[in-house]
Amino acid sequence: MSRMPRKPPKEAIPIKLSAAYSPGKAKNTVKDDASFRGTLLHRANELYGRGKVPESVECQIEALCMGFRTKFFSCSDRSDSLDYDMNMKFIDDLEALNAGQRDPPEFTGPEFDVLNEALTEVVEEFRKSTKTSPLDTLEYDSAGKLIEKCRELPEEWTVLHLCKDFNANSINSLQSEVISSNGGIYLTLLKYERSELNHHEPICVFLPALKEQNIFEMMQDVAKRHEKYMTVNPGTDKTIYWANLKLLDQDYFNLIQLLINWLGPWITFFLGRMKEERDVHEKIFTIVDDFAKAEKLNSRQRILLSLICCNRDLLDRDSVEVAAKEISQSTKERRKILDFLSNEKIFPDFTTSLRFPILLIVDELLDQFPWEMVLPEMETARVSSLHMLMRLYDKYKDQIVEGYLQLNLEKGITLINPQGDLLKMQRRMVEFFTYWLPEWQQNVQKIPTSEELRGMLESSDIFVYCGHGNALKYIKPMDLIKDTLNCVVLLFGCDSIRLKAEGFCSEMTGAHLYYHYVLCPLVIGATNVITDFPTDQLSARILSSWFKSTASKHFAFADEKSFKEGKIEFKKNSKPAWENLHNPSILGIFADIRNSENLALFMRASIILRGLPIWQGNGEKSGE
Repeated sequence: MSRMPRKPPKEAIPIKLSAAYSPGKAKNTVKDDASFRGTLLHRANELYGRGKVPESVECQIEALCMGFRTKFFSCSDRSDSLDYDMNMKFIDDLEALNAGQRDPPEFTGPEFDVLNEALTEVVEEFRKSTKTSPLDTLEYDSAGKLIEKCRELPEEWTVLHLCKDFNANSINSLQSEVISSNGGIYLTLLKYERSELNHHEPICVFLPALKEQNIFEMMQDVAKRHEKYMTVNPGTDKTIYWANLKLLDQDYFNLIQLLINWLGPWITFFLGRMKEERDVHEKIFTIVDDFAKAEKLNSRQRILLSLICCNRDLLDRDSVEVAAKEISQSTKERRKILDFLSNEKIFPDFTTSLRFPILLIVDELLDQFPWEMVLPEMETARVSSLHMLMRLYDKYKDQIVEGYLQLNLEKGITLINPQGDLLKMQRRMVEFFTYWLPEWQQNVQKIPTSEELRGMLESSDIFVYCGHGNALKYIKPMDLIKDTLNCVVLLFGCDSIRLKAEGFCSEMTGAHLYYHYVLCPLVIGATNVITDFPTDQLSARILSSWFKSTASKHFAFADEKSFKEGKIEFKKNSKPAWENLHNPSILGIFADIRNSENLALFMRASIILRGLPIWQGNGEKSGE
């Protein structure tokens, strides 16, 4: 059914439907999706400027959740019950979005009467549905409800929401232009230390766009050079190739430094809660509270001061001045806060202290940035939206202990080189699995049918793919999303979990979104092109650090040159390639890897984790 143009009522935010509906079907309209997202971010801007921070945060959250809500319910071959679910819940979303102080959308005229009648019909049919599949009864909470549910998340977690500012040109721009356009970002803490002082409401800080340099354009340029430098054709001069990789490492170093400088004092938002030395933290809180009481500071000011003071050693003078300006409400107050923060003697160095996980909810327009490298020692994972995080949490919450999802991953299944054109990688990885994890099922140089791959995912606790891309080309969409899965997924292929645009200005898509849709708790992979042997080394390091083995000697002692040839050999008096030989925390393993200079910086920045923090072991607890 076509839609007629209409004029929005005065003083109202113009809301456009993101899909045209008919009973039992939902078809995405690309431009309307971009328009709806833009509307939400424009509203977020207005509300933040008027001091209505909670309402602004709700719009930001809705904008990031929107892609998931429309993406998986537009397939013509989906079951009717799922289409009914989409239609019904989309109405609920609009009502929730425009509740309270928001101006309601105006749907009037004969064409909307027909639409409302059709929607009423599909809603009634959905409610009569008797299907019980977990994917047929998805719940879509409004942003306000999602924020309230954040209180249920583990106390050990820090949850940081990153959202790019509104861009008025997004509808009529190419996706690459939208991503590279300069702009500010909203940094919103949804779960954080001392949140009880603020009634557990979000804390949001707006980071203005850099004026001296467009960091978004710089990131795009680095990504283009990354792909160019990694392309090796017959006859390519290897000397030039290795020189280019060194240049690429420098590019990433410069980008990360600029990112750190841009964040300024708000780099402290990227720190997890401390596991130890809590008494010292409490003393700092007391010092902050005494100062706040004397100066009559509000709860937001107390919280921001607490976060800054507990990590004061990370900040230079310029960052302290930026913090004082943001926290203060007058020139006099600013001077006093600046003097308070300048007293470095009362703030000890906590940077190297053990920390609990931090979960980053990252806007797709910010996803290419190496956020994990800002503070590489942190245990960090990403998710695409708060909605996705809450879905994963709701499924696995009973298994989360002390901030970690406790899993005993016993059955491992691998799919290695199904296309048969990566023989060197195949020799190395087959040799590794045979030596370190001989009980795992190996599927080598065989293209699986869609049913076979679904079976691997369904029957495994952990699925490891070593090949081109992300393995989705071997499975039909309906086979993948027909029911939930429980396996951890490792995708050791180029661009395996990179977000990519499918059209003019559409929501971006990545393999991890499909695996998360069926509730796989964690997906690990690459956001860029990665080199073959270093990837195999990295894969082996991750798995040998995370899983114990009956092998006679730890893989960390294996000779590098021999492994490159597909053999595992040990030399006398050899030293381990890394220090922490076993770590039940997969996020902890990646923190170690990010701090390792044995691996190129562009590689460390390209391999990320999407999902929940997992603690793996035979009955081990996260506190041990």
